Amino acid sequence: MAVNQKKNTYKGISTKNGQIYVRFKYLSRPYPVKNFTKLYGCTTEKTANDKLKEIKVLISQGQDPFTTKCETLDDYFYERLELNKNNGTWSDHTYKQYKYFYESIISNKQIHDKKQRALSIGWKKLNKITYEDLTNLIKSIDHTKGSFKSTLKRILKPIFEEAVKRKEIFENPVSLLPVYVVEKKPKVSTRAIEANLTIARKLYIGIMKYKTRERIQIEQTQMFFLLLLMTGHRYGELLKLEKKDIYMNEKKIISPSSITKTREEYIFPFPKELYKYFDSIESGLVFPNLKHGSMWRTFQRIIELSDIQLYRDKKISIHDTRSFLLNIMIKDCKVDGILADACLEHKQGGVLDHYLDFDFKDKKPAFKKYWKLIRN
Repeated sequence: MAVNQKKNTYKGISTKNGQIYVRFKYLSRPYPVKNFTKLYGCTTEKTANDKLKEIKVLISQGQDPFTTKCETLDDYFYERLELNKNNGTWSDHTYKQYKYFYESIISNKQIHDKKQRALSIGWKKLNKITYEDLTNLIKSIDHTKGSFKSTLKRILKPIFEEAVKRKEIFENPVSLLPVYVVEKKPKVSTRAIEANLTIARKLYIGIMKYKTRERIQIEQTQMFFLLLLMTGHRYGELLKLEKKDIYMNEKKIISPSSITKTREEYIFPFPKELYKYFDSIESGLVFPNLKHGSMWRTFQRIIELSDIQLYRDKKISIHDTRSFLLNIMIKDCKVDGILADACLEHKQGGVLDHYLDFDFKDKKPAFKKYWKLIRN
């Protein structure tokens, strides 16, 4: 009796000899019984039901997930790439980053160096890819940082894990690779001669000196980097902001969870310098003409215009604006360190993550102290 009750928990899903079978009808089309354990590595009826929901989404988009069968690593990677993009698991930036990395290092689509091309494994079937293949790939990028090697593991590990669940292979060779230490970025004090507050004040003035041949981009660029400097939020998220995320009367921004790194909603104030620009936008993206890939070069030009003194061959990155805000709030504005950290929307650890909750009213005074100092 207990077995029959389990089989009827999810309509059309049953268990036989440890295998999960699914029969369903969708959009008036009946589908034959599929072994979800063999196809997708499902070990429970619940996971099979969750997988069925994903499949129905693909069908509603005009795709038939059962018409093709993945054979090579390329097949599995591109299937996972599109699935994670379509279901919102990966942002556009992550999608492009992983695709570029895979095609430049792992596959042979963008590899021009003959030696590197010889190491490519994208054309191989999963059960033919060995630990030696992976270590040879790692050796070929041995000159890179630990984060680069970790990306290789992050891309490949889930593909092989699913293959183990489907019993296509018995061991995940990626899990045998060592843990690669991600090097900490050198602190600003080791790259810049001047203090954080001096740099932030110079940037505040230098940003407004930025000019370009394309007039439509001048104001957008200036306002974007002012918002970046004065809020410390991640520039990829700021580029995705829309007018509907701006609340003019309250002078605050609510970044939806769909565009944030932590997949949580961010609420933070914006300074008076942005009010007129925000008010002039009717709808759509706040910075429609700015591209993610050009931000680094633009920021380096602003560094030059701001006359910031750096040590020889050293650079300041866009991400360093977060360091400016944190250091200035804590050291110069005497803001509580945990509150300053919350202004940057950093995830707290341990008990703090569960119970500590700074709201907009807590953060606004901290931002105002910071703005007053850098405006000088």
